[in-house]
Amino acid sequence: MAGMPRLVPAHVAENVVRLYRDCLRMADYLTHSRGRGPSVREHIRSEFRKHAHETDPAKIAELKESAVRALSNYMIYEAGNLARRGKILRPR
Repeated sequence: MAGMPRLVPAHVAENVVRLYRDCLRMADYLTHSRGRGPSVREHIRSEFRKHAHETDPAKIAELKESAVRALSNYMIYEAGNLARRGKILRPR
């Protein structure tokens, strides 16, 4: 995020920015056909903005883990939806 304070080590800030971008890309991919992209992207943006000034490395790590967990849960949710609609090939 552009306004990251310098109290956070550079490698931590870079990882946060990378995670932010990955979350937005994944949201675009998962919501492309469902029309929920803008609302999911806005939710991701608001969560990252809410914690943009966090400087505690332990808290940043906790927030990153939470973001990854939320994204994983959403992927599982969407995979279930696709399976119910018969759009995923199941092993025989």
